[in-house]
Amino acid sequence: MDEMRRRRALAELSPHIERARQFSGWEFSALRVRPLAPGPPWDYAAIARERAAQAERALDLGTGGG
Repeated sequence: MDEMRRRRALAELSPHIERARQFSGWEFSALRVRPLAPGPPWDYAAIARERAAQAERALDLGTGGG
């Protein structure tokens, strides 16, 4: 029974695995992103813009993309 479930799971995941094998680097334009749940009740980009406009300096730590 477990072997059957494993084979079904692998068959279902196969297209995603193949896509992941072809993926390289920081180029995300081909990805289709969809939210898994409703977003937070705030607008992060708007808050960041507001704070950055008032700041003399800014430090970017760990926000991704290199």
